[in-house]
Amino acid sequence: MKRKIRLLALLLAIVSLFSISSGVFVIPADAATIDSTNVSAKTADEKVYSQATMDDDFSGKGILIVLTSEATKRFKTYSPDDFPFASVAEVRNLTSTKAEAIQAAMCEDGTVNRRSTSSHEYSEEDIEEFKSILYLELEYDSKENVLSLIKQLEKNEDFLYVGPDYYVQTCAISSGPNDPEYSRQWGLSQIHAPEAWNIENNASVIVGIVDTGIDGDHPDLVNRVNNSMHRDFTTGATYGVEVNRQNLVDPRNHGTHVAGIIGAETDNTKGCAGVCWDVELVSLRVLDGAGEGETSYIINAINYAEDVGIDILNFSVGIYLEDRAVAVAIANYTGLVVAAAGNNNINTDEEFHCPSSYNYLDNVISVGASDTNDNRSVWNSNNDAQSNYGKKTVDIFAPGSSIYSTINTDGYGTKNGTSMAAPFVTGVAALMMSVNEALEPRDIKVLINSSADKVDALKDLCVSGGRLNAYEAVDRAVNAKSVMIVRDSRYCEETATIAQTGGYIDYILHFRSSCNRVIQTFGIQDTYLELYTSDGTLLKGRSDTDDKGYGSNALLSYEFEEGKIYILRVKFYYTYVTGAVRIGIVPTYHHDNYESAYGPYGINTWGWSLSINRVALFRYKFSESGDVTFTMLASGDTYLYVIDPASTDPIVRYTGSNSGAKSLYDDDSAGNFQAEITKNVTANKEYLVLISFFNPSYMSGEFKIQTSFS
Repeated sequence: MKRKIRLLALLLAIVSLFSISSGVFVIPADAATIDSTNVSAKTADEKVYSQATMDDDFSGKGILIVLTSEATKRFKTYSPDDFPFASVAEVRNLTSTKAEAIQAAMCEDGTVNRRSTSSHEYSEEDIEEFKSILYLELEYDSKENVLSLIKQLEKNEDFLYVGPDYYVQTCAISSGPNDPEYSRQWGLSQIHAPEAWNIENNASVIVGIVDTGIDGDHPDLVNRVNNSMHRDFTTGATYGVEVNRQNLVDPRNHGTHVAGIIGAETDNTKGCAGVCWDVELVSLRVLDGAGEGETSYIINAINYAEDVGIDILNFSVGIYLEDRAVAVAIANYTGLVVAAAGNNNINTDEEFHCPSSYNYLDNVISVGASDTNDNRSVWNSNNDAQSNYGKKTVDIFAPGSSIYSTINTDGYGTKNGTSMAAPFVTGVAALMMSVNEALEPRDIKVLINSSADKVDALKDLCVSGGRLNAYEAVDRAVNAKSVMIVRDSRYCEETATIAQTGGYIDYILHFRSSCNRVIQTFGIQDTYLELYTSDGTLLKGRSDTDDKGYGSNALLSYEFEEGKIYILRVKFYYTYVTGAVRIGIVPTYHHDNYESAYGPYGINTWGWSLSINRVALFRYKFSESGDVTFTMLASGDTYLYVIDPASTDPIVRYTGSNSGAKSLYDDDSAGNFQAEITKNVTANKEYLVLISFFNPSYMSGEFKIQTSFS
């Protein structure tokens, strides 16, 4: 029996790097510069050596170890006995919960066990990319000892990365006086939040605030703060210390301010308004009363967020150093991370800032701070306290100057920094998830970047070239669908409904490999397509696609690049039209367009051949109505599609009893891996017949298609 792997869902836990909302740990001026090789390596099994020195600020009591994929899949339980040359008090697997779930989902050969009772669904790619993180707690505190042990441990081929447990702290600029001249919540109108609030949402979103804590009894937060999910990780406990809402504290008055920007209760006649009205806030405290923490605390917080299903993490802590262990923790996390770009007037394309410099990962959004005039924020006259920037490493800017929000003991005040800018993006991301629960973190990122208000002063400072627009981002989220195109994909379809006049549907296309694809619409209404890059640059417009397909339908052909994300917008030509839309996505035709497609109208058996990454397209028309059987005759495994191009009904699999369906596809019904469909046809109506081998990426050869009336 042949084995076919059909990917129904792709890995959400794509390697993403440590993302901080606005936290930055300040290190010496000769901070590490970006290694361009890391920008494409993600967290693959490529050994990374620690660059830590005594000048760096890290704990003398702990070491972090990332295992290779192979070592991870042995699921070994490590103990101090495995490190006889070191004085190790305890070994903790910081990723043990997910490791157990991955192990339960695996067969002996490393593939997915479809009968697993695990509550999570994992693909082969999930299993391949997951890596465990160990924490070695040492018996005595010595930075010299940590550096010495790192060098010894790096010789172990099972260890992908060995590094210290770095200290982290907040990245807020001290707030100025709370004078009446400050337009207290100018940021909400600047990002068009009031317009976004008019869009109906359907679900509450859980946001974890990895910070200094939250004042859970604040009158503007008490109804937004979750009652039971909070954890304090500053003790070093792997799973944190459970804290109920009434006992939450924020000794640095930082996390509370961040929380208010994201989700302060609105329309309650108190204080200020949050960006997202329906959100649950969870305190994941990683900084102590002095405003300091360790990277192991952050790893534990991320792992906890994954275990309990927190949707978004807003980080306001970080370091100016690369930490591979944190990167892997984020890689294991399936939610969205929002990271601040930092406040030190640094071009992060040139000088490394963790995690914002890792925004090439598709679930990390890096945020810079802007002022009331949409200029990059400047917070002192010396110009050294300015928002960081980067054409490649900062995604978008958001308000970060004189931001008014909640503070401890029922108070309100203003603060400055990218710590304040990131929560604006987090709040908008939560709004987007609330209107469309099907969106993946990578989709949220694409829509936020592509919907930004383009600003001349910011166009060379970030990926999007602009400032956050809440209304555009949320509006596009309502009308967006995510589509993953894998290497061996054949013909696939997507259907949706344009409910409003002048409306549209955005398909977010993710390509796992470079390939040419033909994309077409079906139906009787006149449609056209627009193709954009992930930052909103138009690649193909109406003049390129209108009426290029069958009849008045649209068609485009494009060479898509591996790893790139594109936005495909579908519109009706006449803006007053509403209704269903249907698109087909296929490998390159054997014919460039419908006009050149062969029409074997009077031929019962038609022979052809297919090369790699091609499908054959034929136009069939019959002189009488009735049931026609289409049978494939080929040496290889074939797929068959009979499509009604005038219908918006989605294609369905042939069952033997559904010959009246508008469009049908089949695999193996004729036996010997051959496809066969019986279709009820209408006289003189044209049907499109697509023929594909099972895996077009490597299969080719000759075939015949036979037709006969039943």
